[in-house]
Amino acid sequence: MSIFFYVAFLLVLLFPSANFQLFDGFPLSRLAEFAAFFLIIPFLIWGDLRQKVGDWLVRCHLQPWYLWGGLVLAFAIKLVLFASGTYQGFLGCYRSPAVPVSSYRGPTVNLPCERSYENPLLRFGVTRVDAQINFAPDNWNLAFINSARYDYYDWEPGNILRDRMPLEAIWTGTIVATPGERMVVNYVGSGEISVGAEQLVLTPSYQREAHVTLPLPVGASTLRASYRFDDGSRSGQNPSKWGPRATFALLEDHSGNQASLAPAAPALGARVVAGGSDAVLAIGLLLLVLVLGQSLGTDLLALGAVGVAIGIIFSLPMGQSISELALVAVLAAVLLVHWRVRRLSPLLLYGSVIAVSVALIRGAYPTWNWVVNRTAGNDGLLYESVAQSLWLNYFRPGTIQFGTTPYFPYVVLLEHFLFGDGDVFCAIVLLAVVLGGVFFVWDKLAPPANHGWRSLTAFVVAVALLICTGYYAAGVIRDGLSEPPGWALGLWCLPPLLYSSDRTRFSLGLVGLASTFGIRTNWFLGVLALEALATYRAVRARGLRPWIGLGLAGILMVVPFWWVVTQPQLAINEVLGPASVPLLLRGNYRTWLTLLNQLRYIFFAVKFSESLLPVAVASHLLLLAWAGSLLVTVRRKSWLLVLLAVSPALYLLPYVALTVVTYFPRHVMTGYLAMGVVTIALLGGHLDLEAMRPPL
Repeated sequence: MSIFFYVAFLLVLLFPSANFQLFDGFPLSRLAEFAAFFLIIPFLIWGDLRQKVGDWLVRCHLQPWYLWGGLVLAFAIKLVLFASGTYQGFLGCYRSPAVPVSSYRGPTVNLPCERSYENPLLRFGVTRVDAQINFAPDNWNLAFINSARYDYYDWEPGNILRDRMPLEAIWTGTIVATPGERMVVNYVGSGEISVGAEQLVLTPSYQREAHVTLPLPVGASTLRASYRFDDGSRSGQNPSKWGPRATFALLEDHSGNQASLAPAAPALGARVVAGGSDAVLAIGLLLLVLVLGQSLGTDLLALGAVGVAIGIIFSLPMGQSISELALVAVLAAVLLVHWRVRRLSPLLLYGSVIAVSVALIRGAYPTWNWVVNRTAGNDGLLYESVAQSLWLNYFRPGTIQFGTTPYFPYVVLLEHFLFGDGDVFCAIVLLAVVLGGVFFVWDKLAPPANHGWRSLTAFVVAVALLICTGYYAAGVIRDGLSEPPGWALGLWCLPPLLYSSDRTRFSLGLVGLASTFGIRTNWFLGVLALEALATYRAVRARGLRPWIGLGLAGILMVVPFWWVVTQPQLAINEVLGPASVPLLLRGNYRTWLTLLNQLRYIFFAVKFSESLLPVAVASHLLLLAWAGSLLVTVRRKSWLLVLLAVSPALYLLPYVALTVVTYFPRHVMTGYLAMGVVTIALLGGHLDLEAMRPPL
């Protein structure tokens, strides 16, 4: 089967449909859709898997057009259901009457219904379609709350509290009641409910959760429920005087048995057709599962062992930091077997990385669709806000402030368009890409297992990289911060620049590495050094593709460079500016003390929390290994290799002048990851002067 089939499969999976279909299209916010996404990806990567699908078809006496026909049928059904406008659930319109903070500089938002990534096409003119109306204080999962409009500092008295924000919501839908059925309303706040001719006013209740009932008319009825919450709580008040947080639940009561109020089911024909489309896609996915199982062979037992190890870790009573280190140890054990026992299949490594990524992220959240309520003044809140502003501005920057991360808000926007409001699926995918990058670096750059101390050192460095990514980067990803996409791109794009003679891979590496400059402009010196190495290879190459890669890389770097030059962002974080140079030359005590303090943070020579101890140990191992490889490289007298060897220091150099203490140590972690990659490359012994010169 051609790769185009799997691209089409993914596109059909992403195509929107009625929401009562299991595979209802983007966003892929259901667990089944998310699992299907990970099942299809290997067939886009590895050609031998695609060949095995063809072998299965031959064995079963099936023609490829059967699969293509199934895809066309599934697509046609989804298209018809989408065009019909049918749905199941309650149309929910959400907004907050809270006044935006005075410092907000984004686009004016005056929408009757706020937007949700769960409804990216803005269908029905509402925020989203809710399967049920049963909201406790912690499961509203409203992404629009993470906006700079509502960046209320809770340490300043008199401000609105972000976890108790004023909220307004209106739901409409159809329900079907049986004789004697009642509706139970549990709420904190106020509102009104109408079911057919029945009306119910919910009097304000903020000190306790109120419970009222309403008889339901038999048969189908239109329900309209409005809800308001604003208890007047503000920072600086006595919390003991506050009541419960926002709560609103509509339950159906059958002779004392209560359950969430269910919306009316769509027409039987629509459900049957939707089920048919789901069945076709499920059969295709089952075929992929069978092929994956066959490809794994005996490695399936090893993957099962990884799953058992993860299960044991979760079953033991240990703290979050210990359990996360144990999960990283599982990946380190996989790498050890891959290094010393036998070379494991890429598919096993893929499955192991996915399993550990799911464990590291899902274990930190209560549910799969959890939306993190970002804290006030947090960078994660700013990035979410900028992404929302891009959506409101039709992807144009407008008046929003990018800071030093002009490309990262687009990454956030893409993640949410693909996986919805929730942060869990977005974080799993990003962490899996980062961890997979470590194994990619190992496979492409590490020395053979029989190279003695070089191989052992490279293994220690790789384990340190796993700690810095699986243990530390996982937390940074959960916080919604900007560095991880750049780390992922660096891990995946640097090796092709150093070893690959394939023009396409080399060009993609050029473009990917250049884009990291726009994800974090503070990395410009390190990126420029590595791009200079790649440019040296490209100018000696024959063919058009390396030059196209160079051109695209240049464009991607010019845009953030222009932003840095024209915006006063660097000055905001400046600790030692140009004016400090004369003071240093004159021996000014305070300036030298500031410089020393900056260096102490860069090299982890400061007090830090116990949770950062594994990161500090791993970083020092990377530093020592890199310093050793740097000394060896300098003696080889190759300016190309020396430039490669010193590039990690160039990633760290800007932080001599810029603040390091904020969110320490994520600002300097890029330099340490670069140390690990460069050290493995230099230990591999493949990167001598001659290897850097041949044309692509």
